Amino acid sequence: MTLRWLWDRFEEACHAILGRFPWIRNVYAVFAWFSFVVFLLSLLFLKDARTIFVQYLWSLYVLIQFWLIGRSKTITWRTYTAFFLAGGWVIAPLVRWVVSALNRVFGLIPSDVGSMAVLTPIVEEIFKLLPLIVFLLVARRSSSLSLSDYVLIGAATGAGFQWAEETVRRLVSTGWFGYGETLFGKFIHWEFWTLFPGKFYESSRPDLMTPSHAVETALVALGIGIALRLRWKKPREVGAYAYLFPAALLFLAILDHAAWNGQDDFPRWVLNLHAFFGAGFQAIPLLLVLWIVAIVYDYWDLNRVREELPRLPSEHWLNPLTEAYETFRVFFTKREDVFLLLVFYRERRQLGFTWLYGDEDARERGEALDGRLHQWLMWLSTAAVFLIFTWAAWNWLLTWPDADGSCFTCLFDGFTRWWGGLPWYEKAGLLFGIFALSFPLLGFWSAVGLALTVYDVAETADDLAELWRDPRKLQSPEVVLGTALTLGMMVLPGGPGKKPLASLAFRRFERHMPLPGSIGVDKTQKLFREVTIAGRKEFEMKYGRKGTGIYGIPDDLVVRNGKIEAVVEAKMWSREDWYKLASYPPEDIVYKGFPKKIGEQERRFWIQFEKHRESIDYLQSNLDKFPEARRLGIEIPVPIDEIRWVLKVSDSAPDEALEIIRRAYEAHGFPVEIYKVPWGKGK
Repeated sequence: MTLRWLWDRFEEACHAILGRFPWIRNVYAVFAWFSFVVFLLSLLFLKDARTIFVQYLWSLYVLIQFWLIGRSKTITWRTYTAFFLAGGWVIAPLVRWVVSALNRVFGLIPSDVGSMAVLTPIVEEIFKLLPLIVFLLVARRSSSLSLSDYVLIGAATGAGFQWAEETVRRLVSTGWFGYGETLFGKFIHWEFWTLFPGKFYESSRPDLMTPSHAVETALVALGIGIALRLRWKKPREVGAYAYLFPAALLFLAILDHAAWNGQDDFPRWVLNLHAFFGAGFQAIPLLLVLWIVAIVYDYWDLNRVREELPRLPSEHWLNPLTEAYETFRVFFTKREDVFLLLVFYRERRQLGFTWLYGDEDARERGEALDGRLHQWLMWLSTAAVFLIFTWAAWNWLLTWPDADGSCFTCLFDGFTRWWGGLPWYEKAGLLFGIFALSFPLLGFWSAVGLALTVYDVAETADDLAELWRDPRKLQSPEVVLGTALTLGMMVLPGGPGKKPLASLAFRRFERHMPLPGSIGVDKTQKLFREVTIAGRKEFEMKYGRKGTGIYGIPDDLVVRNGKIEAVVEAKMWSREDWYKLASYPPEDIVYKGFPKKIGEQERRFWIQFEKHRESIDYLQSNLDKFPEARRLGIEIPVPIDEIRWVLKVSDSAPDEALEIIRRAYEAHGFPVEIYKVPWGKGK
């Protein structure tokens, strides 16, 4: 009720401003017409504008289909399309952000089956319901919606989400087949003579499918409407069990979505379960059956209060068939009154549902809730602050440099680098935020302990990463005792802290002064993570054993005119390390990397030219498998011996040692150039 009161005051303030400054409406009108002219010109001159508009027309066609079927609706077209905009402009980017964040938490990449077929379906199907949930919590009209309104709200949100998704898919579709096509025919179906177009199924093997997002979300939203209607009408007989119905429909929607995304990777029992529930083909018939029942129930409800509602002379019982007949008759006899008649029917239905489920019922429920409001207020406030804090924190986390999202331990490395790059006031703000969020739930001292623990983990995450990579280190009493002392000292006021390790400096060095034309460290690592995963799988299938050490990830690439022109190996050691490296046999330098006799800390950073050459060779031999390579401009394979290799070193590296290493590489087919950058003066 407080949110509704605040919204009313906001609307009143806006109307007052418009009344005081009427020129604002004129400026807006000029801007709107100017935008419309620009839009028309873009259709003539911009291919992407036409692509977007085509998908918009298909989405609009889906909206119209739902709108015409929903005979017992009470919401307006303006409200209906507002949910479409929310699905496209709010939910779609929000889902992408949440899935990306969860991928980082669980160490996944978008192409993993865990991300594509588990996380993505769950997040998408749940988050598409958020506009409906917010509307139910805030809008005054929420208590007097018809069941058809729930369908339309869910369909509009789902259609908006699919519009954003399919628009991006159309814009980035390249290759032989184009948008929605494979070697075996269509898999995305947008046909005019189809009910609710936008379905996904393979033309060659239509043994499973997933309907459009509009259908799935509309089905779950209808289940929520039915549960709410039953819950408040007969709480003693039905009770909380009514919510099992929308939960079951949500499970079916997630299963349809997940089975389609993971059909080539899921175990057989998952696909058998999906087939048992209809293999996706059940969604549209189930929605239509439930919707017809809902419309009949809506009109049965309205007839309970028909004596209080205005009726036309020919009406005895309110029903959709009479309304449709009267609409067609007026269209052919007095066409100018059609819209007035439609508005009359809609507002009559709205009045009827307000009589049935409106203010009085809301007041009765409000009295039952008054006694618990103070209990929920603290929890809701804490949750709101937590969501805002989490949103801000993840925005920072997603900017970590070099954090390899495909491995759990790399997140610890990224956490230390991110934390070390924050100014003191941001660190303090995060810690105070953690304390403020946990204080209402844990109490004062527990909240202090939690904040100090987070600070401790942030400062020592690189040590945790090393222990996670090699758990055998825990067998050493020295390591356990040293780690315990370090963790303990970090939480004490004035503790010694930790200096940045060589790993932090090394990874920052990779980004320092890239070669002209470099595609960037992040894009290079993202591409070659996909290459190494694909190459290892192929190696394992071919030879029946692990291929973990076959492929590597170069530090950077230079791509020019469709060709890989240079591969950068970024290394930074002290002057003594370079001399030690130059003293080892050339075969060890080239094929084994940095010798094991060098100290433990530096040994992690190998010169892995052989592994990286294998990765680049595999990439160029399988360009069609990697759309990311096409997007980065790699189109023409280059003989591996003609690719230019660059060794990126600190300007403190001694020339005589570098010359020995360069000759060793060239003797084994690695022509190398030296690229010095100003970075420190060695140890």
